[in-house]
Amino acid sequence: MEGRSRLSISLLEHGITITYVSSSPDVAFLDGVQYLDGGPCVAAATAGEPIEYPSHDPLDEAQWQLFGQAGAATGVTSTLSLPTMDGAAVTASINLYGARPDTFDGRSEEPPDCSGRGRRGP
Repeated sequence: MEGRSRLSISLLEHGITITYVSSSPDVAFLDGVQYLDGGPCVAAATAGEPIEYPSHDPLDEAQWQLFGQAGAATGVTSTLSLPTMDGAAVTASINLYGARPDTFDGRSEEPPDCSGRGRRGP
């Protein structure tokens, strides 16, 4: 994974989250770990807010320990998760995975509009 970002798209319906597509088996594995034990992508979908996760020491991760360990095993040290909304409901999440802790620094502050409706206002 050195130097490259990868992604997955998760779909949420009837309280169930599945990985619809992923750019690699490692990313599908990381999504699955989160469905079992939590992680930044699941947290973003639950909160309906973007979550940026940098880990300088994934093995020292307290909040999402299993995800941190799985990330370390697959070379992932950062994620950026962008939930997509249909009104007030999260319907999907775009999950980006990076090999450096700073891959997505500051990217969650102005996330793209993933709703398909375009931006509103200035």
